[in-house]
Amino acid sequence: MIPPLPPCTQVIIETVKPVSSATARAGDFFQFKSVGAVLLDGAVVIPSGTPGYGVVIAAQSAGRGHGGSIELWPLYFKLPDGEEIHVIPDRRPNALDGQGASMHLPVYAGAIPLPGVGLFVSAYNSLRKGKDVTIPVGALASVFASDSPQTAKCQSQQPPG
Repeated sequence: MIPPLPPCTQVIIETVKPVSSATARAGDFFQFKSVGAVLLDGAVVIPSGTPGYGVVIAAQSAGRGHGGSIELWPLYFKLPDGEEIHVIPDRRPNALDGQGASMHLPVYAGAIPLPGVGLFVSAYNSLRKGKDVTIPVGALASVFASDSPQTAKCQSQQPPG
């Protein structure tokens, strides 16, 4: 069993497979992985490339007069020994600043923030009317490796970097 990580432990994640509003449905799972290792007292707690899983919380394919939309929520990392580390989305607008990230997930002007406004959420309704949305392989986001209510304070802190 790993020791608990501090509640504001930031982990950069990236999508492993594309997720499209054309095919995804609420309740479907999606996969991501950690980008870089997470250390605690010099020991690796979450190795680089650790798989993680999340759920599609809403999806709508494109239709007449509206673009597609999709909302994803990361849930946990699955460590090599089978243990799970729960995660909470990092909703800070500048969460990926200083991370060398160049491909951020698209922004959605709604419920779940990601770099800017939406976490693992994509809706190009105003930019790409009538088209489905695909979150590509390698799209980056940030999570906190904790399911503690204390992570609420992390949302207002500046990210390291």
